[in-house]
Amino acid sequence: MFFLRSFVGLWWLLFLPGFVGMLWIKYRASVVHEVIVAAGLSLAINYMVTYALFAFSMFAPGWYVGLFGMGLVALVFFLVRDMRESREAVTHDLWVVSSGLGVLVFLWVLNQFVAKSGSIPWAGDDLFGWNGWALRWFRGDPVWSQPNFYPQMLPITWAVSYLWSATERIYFFARSIMPFFFFGILGMGWDLWWKKRDIPSLAGMMFLLLLFVVWKDFPRMTMGIADIPAAFFAFSAFVVLIEALDDKSPQGVVLAGILATMASLTKQYGLLYLGAFVGIVGVLVFVKGWWKETLWRGVVLFVVVFAALWAGLWYGVGFFREGYIQRKVGDLVTQGAFEAYQQSPDTRGGFSLTRGWKAAEGILTAHFRGRGGVLVVGAGWAFSLGLWPWLLWGWLVVVPAFLAWMLLIAYDIRNVSIGLVFFLFLAGIGWGTILHFVFQKAKVVSRFFGRVNERIEQFLRVFSRKVWLLLFVLGMLVVLVGVWSGWYSYERLETIQKERMKRYLGNYRDLNAMVYDVLAGETNVPLYGEYAFFAFFPDVLYHKIDFKRLESVQEVVQSGERGYLVWVANTPLSPEVLAYLEASERRGRIKRVGQCESGIMWQLSGKKE
Repeated sequence: MFFLRSFVGLWWLLFLPGFVGMLWIKYRASVVHEVIVAAGLSLAINYMVTYALFAFSMFAPGWYVGLFGMGLVALVFFLVRDMRESREAVTHDLWVVSSGLGVLVFLWVLNQFVAKSGSIPWAGDDLFGWNGWALRWFRGDPVWSQPNFYPQMLPITWAVSYLWSATERIYFFARSIMPFFFFGILGMGWDLWWKKRDIPSLAGMMFLLLLFVVWKDFPRMTMGIADIPAAFFAFSAFVVLIEALDDKSPQGVVLAGILATMASLTKQYGLLYLGAFVGIVGVLVFVKGWWKETLWRGVVLFVVVFAALWAGLWYGVGFFREGYIQRKVGDLVTQGAFEAYQQSPDTRGGFSLTRGWKAAEGILTAHFRGRGGVLVVGAGWAFSLGLWPWLLWGWLVVVPAFLAWMLLIAYDIRNVSIGLVFFLFLAGIGWGTILHFVFQKAKVVSRFFGRVNERIEQFLRVFSRKVWLLLFVLGMLVVLVGVWSGWYSYERLETIQKERMKRYLGNYRDLNAMVYDVLAGETNVPLYGEYAFFAFFPDVLYHKIDFKRLESVQEVVQSGERGYLVWVANTPLSPEVLAYLEASERRGRIKRVGQCESGIMWQLSGKKE
């Protein structure tokens, strides 16, 4: 039952409350759109519920079980309602339910059999930061503020996953959520093209595929850090807003506002996006001439109040709790929240756009496969700056995002993830608009695209109406989850996880291989070193020493204890310690039993001196 209970927790986190909410307000879109938005809305609801439960000291598993039960009852109620309205409506709803379950199955398969390293927290920021905060929430120790304002949407999500599993010792279920955010971005790009059926949107979707190149590979896409999730919320809010304005749907604008707010509660620079988003909503509603309508003024007011309330509960409260109110305004950045993220020591005490530009240029050139790639994408984006309404996102989202990145945190491309996603999409819009003008002249090409769209739409319409196929897919997914529930016992999952921790944990795969080759199945082995990840290595008992202090190393070598001494290549090693280790090796006090590019491993003699 462990697997089934944990899997149900994923269905709560990524589907049930969001889809019920969408059924309640009668929000309709494509199946892909509804599945993705339901996930984003579910995460938002889970965040708000958990925050409220902690605020009133009521955090307990029973609340989530009760809410889940209420969600199931509401789901059945709305399905019956739609069935009475039309067969097509309830068939559509059931396809969304089946697709939501299918997404969870896909994510589990992906993290178990493809991107295996993503199924555990293996990197520093992930293991010590984001997962560390999740453990605090799970153990009833809420993180109400942070000196660096790291928002807590992602840690709260993992904490509730651990709550459903009733343990924080198995990471797989919480971690299987992470690939969703990347594929959610691609899915929303596809949905916008499917909605508009034009060449610019198609090109925008195609340019989003460059994220596979820019973000390198699956490990980065599945890591437990908040940059890609923040980009997902931001881009989803953008697509929902564009489609809602096209359809004059106030429900869609409300959902977009909720998703945009979640971007700010996932990563700090999401707050910059949220401010731009609220302004863009007001501008677009005004330009369309809807401002005179009471309903639309109320919608804009809701977006503003909701964003201010929830963003304020984190950033406003944190600003006062962390004492920034007592500092000068400039100190908030130069000596406070972002001091650890200056690009280099010579930038401390001030900002340099020139230095920031050089750092950013180097990173972008490396990730875009050369300056040519940057110029091609940049040219398309620059052209989009003259296109309505895309120019709003180019000027108010991309430009501020890249400026803030260059000035503050231009050391990794992930820190500009929101700006990067819009940069690529708008580049596609720019080039797609150019191609659109070209294809208008070539009527053969234009007719070809029209026929392709027509055939795809016809196929999907026929496909979606086959109730027997729907029931078959849903039944197979339920059977598969049932089989997994019997196969993946807690003990089996623990064994699989231990092997992955041995292989992937930390910064050096060759170091892990060396350590466990030497241990050869030994358990509870004392390991002396100066490498924080050793504390999480399975089957070892980590003891921290200081390789810069001779007495620290002498104490271990001369103690008579058995075990192993491991020096990791990036650890400072004083000349005195190096000489002592070489002498101890010659005298037989320690024996070198392993060496790799990332470290050296000695076995202690066990003889006391």
